[in-house]
Order: sequence, then structure tokens, then C-alpha cells
Amino acid sequence: MTGRGTPWLILANRINETIADTLPPTLAAEAVLQSPRKVWLTEPGDVVLSAVTVPAAFLAYACEVLGFAPADVVTLTVPDATERTLAEGIRRAGLTDRLRALAAERPGMRMLPYALDRPTVRLATELGVPLHPYGPGGVSEQTLEAAYRLNTKSGFRDTAAALGIRVPDGHVCGDEDELYAAVRELSAPRHDLIVKPARSANGYGVLRLPRGPWHQVRHTLAGHLAAVLHQSSGWVVEECIAPARDVSVQAAVEPHGTQVLYDGQMRTSNAQFHGYRSPLHAPAGVREELTGMARRLGDHLAARGYLGPFSIDARLTPPGKLYAIECNLRRTGTTTLHHLARRLDPAARPGDTVWIADTRTATPAAPRDLAEGLARLRQSGLLHDPGRGRGAVLAGDPAVSGAWSYLVTAGDEAEAELLEQRLRAVLALD
Repeated sequence: MTGRGTPWLILANRINETIADTLPPTLAAEAVLQSPRKVWLTEPGDVVLSAVTVPAAFLAYACEVLGFAPADVVTLTVPDATERTLAEGIRRAGLTDRLRALAAERPGMRMLPYALDRPTVRLATELGVPLHPYGPGGVSEQTLEAAYRLNTKSGFRDTAAALGIRVPDGHVCGDEDELYAAVRELSAPRHDLIVKPARSANGYGVLRLPRGPWHQVRHTLAGHLAAVLHQSSGWVVEECIAPARDVSVQAAVEPHGTQVLYDGQMRTSNAQFHGYRSPLHAPAGVREELTGMARRLGDHLAARGYLGPFSIDARLTPPGKLYAIECNLRRTGTTTLHHLARRLDPAARPGDTVWIADTRTATPAAPRDLAEGLARLRQSGLLHDPGRGRGAVLAGDPAVSGAWSYLVTAGDEAEAELLEQRLRAVLALD
């Protein structure tokens, strides 16, 4: 399962300048818990930097699945990296000389960050390690400005309107006074509203504002704003599209153009993402529209020098109407797992594999640790079978997050659903 040829310096910079204006410490700590998953991207010679220590047992398991030894990769923990960007944490921890030495031992090394921001660009320059996929030419200020702008809900709404991408009715608000005015204008008995910070992630600061008399709406909004940290990038308020499914399309801008990688349906709870199913089960016309959105946005990004991954999240109504909600110019919660699904069955053509990824909490009957969980799956015959390219993989270590993350791959939807049902029963997950 190897063969990239170029070693990577993988930065799990989950805390970065583009993801949020402000995150409470507890949410910042939660955000980095997926960092050890980056080992699924590795090949021999790679280096992983994470704000959370990669457990030895999990590293050994991942390397066994991928077909090389744990000693073939280096994992480094960056302390106190939930309080600042990972790049800043690396400097504070005095790791730059160590990284230069590791890069010198690995000719041609490239840096692969979770998200592109200015601290990461400065770190790459300082280390002399080009950013993937930009190479020695580096990243222009125009590209960075586009990345920062489009990683806001407000920036995406403006860009989507210019590109002819449908978004919900709504307004961009520079401050709380503008937000109150916009909410009052949009309040109507026929629908709820969604209020969200212009720059935020993991559902922080998002409020579904129920319809009702203005004095009740204002009271609810005031209570919400009092509980949320200051948002310097402002707010967005828009019509709540419901009922609807949360769907997305994932793509990458490459030197030869935009490549649409996959689509699927998100699993969310209280505006927070926890799982995904791909490909999207929807009429062909819906998937074509999603693909068209991605290509238009990809062309827009390419014109500004951007290279790398991005996604568009949307709401799909029962009649089949799509409303784009936001875009993410970074790797997402599904990017690594899609990469893993492809590595597990490299002979499969795109779209031939149905995969489901999710994170579930344990019941009292759940395994005590990763080893027991793997033993249960092995005994039940559910673990990934390299010969068939099908089965289950534990995508994370419950010792890190307290929850169980998994990936199942199958040849069709029915098989994938059955595998997931059996896995959740065997591991006693909710």
C-alpha cells in the first residue's frame, strides 16, 4: 500500500487561523482529538506532528494494516498546541531544529498540512520544506487571502452568489447590531432561521432560531450571543432549510484542473459532524449539480493560485433542491478516511466502493480498549480483508477520544449497512 515516493511532513494543524475566530478551550481540546488519524496517510519515511500523542498500540495497528513497521514513520507530539496554532506550538516547543534534521535525512520532503494558513506557510519557509502541492514556488498572498475569505460563511455566500450557486435566503452581518436588524427583517411565521458565526467550525456558535413573535426571537438571540465568545468576523443569518439532508462534495484543485473526488451524506447531531456515507444516494441530477458547484468553485480558486482540497456542504430537500451552506478550504473529517478507503482497495474504480465512517460513544458493554475491540472484530470476521478489499477498520483509538471511530468498506449499500450494524453490535456502541 505504498509507492508515493516523496516523504511527507504531516501537520495535524486542527487549530489554525482559518477554522475559527475564537473557540472555547474545551472545544479546542476536542478539535485535536482526531489528530492521531493522520497516521492513515503515512508511508515509510513520513513524519507526523500532532497536538495529541499517537498511542503506540494504535500506531502499530495502523502500520500493520498499511503494510509497514511503526519504526518506518516518526510521530512527534507538540505540547500545548490547543492554545495556539500548531506552527506556533512547534516553535515554542523547540522542535524546528529536529524537523530540519529529519527533512535533511529525507530528500524531497514536502509538508502536508490539515489547513493552509499564514503560520503554516511561515513554518514551511523556515524549515525549507515546500508545501504540498505548491512546491518550491510557495504560496502567494492572493492565494492566502482567498483561503481566509472562503473559509468564512460570509465569504462563501458572496462568492457563491457570483458563481451562480444557490444558497439560502439570508444576510451577512458585520456586528451584532446588524445581526439583530437582519433577524428582524427575515423573521417570519413560515420558517426558522439559522444564526452562525462567519468563521467557526464544529458547530460552535450555531443557533437554530425558532419562529415566533419578535420579542421572543430577540430574547432567544440575546441569550445566545451572551453565551458565545466574540466573533470578529461577524455573523450570517439565513433561512433554515428543513426538512433536508446534509450532503457534501469533496474536490481538489490540481495543476491540470479541478478533480471531484467523492460525494456523500453527512451524519450530524446538534450541528456537529460525526459521520459520513459515500457515495451519495440521490438522483443523478442532484449529484451532477453538486459536481457542477465544485467545478465552478474550483475554477474560481485556481484563478487565485489555490491548490489542494476543498469541499462544499449543502442541504438537500426532499424534492431534490440543493442549497449550498459553506465551503471548507482544507482537509475535512472525511478526507483521511476516503484516502484510507482507496488504499485498502487500490484496484477499485472511483465510486465502486461504498464506505461508511462514524464515531460512536460506547455503552457499558463496549470493549475496554483498542486491543479488545480488535479482538472482537477479528473473532466475528468483520476486520478488513485485504483479499476482498472489504471489511471494518478502527479509524481511531478510544483511549484518545473516549469514543469509537470506524470505517467500513463494501461493494454495495446493503453490504455496507449490514457491516456497520454488525460492527456496532459487536462493539456495543450506541
